[in-house]
Amino acid sequence: MNVNQENQASEFILSKTSFCGSTAIILGSGLGEFAKELNNPKHLTYSEIPYYPASNVEGHTGELVVGNVLGKEVIIANGRSHCYEGYDRKLVTFPVRVFKKC
Repeated sequence: MNVNQENQASEFILSKTSFCGSTAIILGSGLGEFAKELNNPKHLTYSEIPYYPASNVEGHTGELVVGNVLGKEVIIANGRSHCYEGYDRKLVTFPVRVFKKC
């Protein structure tokens, strides 16, 4: 993964959502219900986002959700990829770098 790929992913996310907040949350197993608490949610599947790694773990929905909770705009990764799925560390941490750019 490189900076250009991170830029492409973040630009895509920003073009498809109204995200202009400063809070990103990466949910893991058992926490997916939190995404349902957002007001005015916008959903993007990971497969839509350039270079974004897909999660193959059961229970991870594999989507970003952008919306508001308690008056704060957030972007949520509902599920994530893992090294034990065969991904290297650079790819597993790709979403964090993309969120920072968002």
